Amino acid sequence: EPAGAMRGETLHLNLLSGRGRLGNGRIFLKKRNFHLTGAEIEKLGAQSYRVTNGTFTTCNGQPPSWKFRASRVEVTPGGYATARHVVFYLRDVPVLYLPYLIYPANRERQSGLLMPLAGYSTKRGMQLSLAYYQVIAPNMDATFYLDYLSKLGVGKGVEYRYLLEGGAKGT
Repeated sequence: EPAGAMRGETLHLNLLSGRGRLGNGRIFLKKRNFHLTGAEIEKLGAQSYRVTNGTFTTCNGQPPSWKFRASRVEVTPGGYATARHVVFYLRDVPVLYLPYLIYPANRERQSGLLMPLAGYSTKRGMQLSLAYYQVIAPNMDATFYLDYLSKLGVGKGVEYRYLLEGGAKGT
């Protein structure tokens, strides 16, 4: 259908209600560029899904540059995805475990906190980096940074980006 595509091994679908269950399936929602895979994907309503033992991402590519794998995901495209027992992957490398996650499931940019970063280096010591992303306009945004480095102290910064008519852009 124009809204997307689904593939799987088994499908149980109630044509009257639109609800159903897809076994070992994959769903691509074109408008939101949202990819879901799972051992079982249930369609709960017009645009609500529950995924068991699956992944979700808005990144194209095989494998995608990033994805979340979770034991259970409930998602409403254009709204939010909530997931339990989540592992964040960069390509196919597990990077971070989270017991619970709320993720915006839309393509529009949204203001909010970015994923914190933590690490250690011999020059900087323990490092914790926090960032906040602010959408200013459809063609402008800013990211505010706050970093704690145990050997160097506190660092702060801002990055402003813009895109003007005619293709002019800057940071």
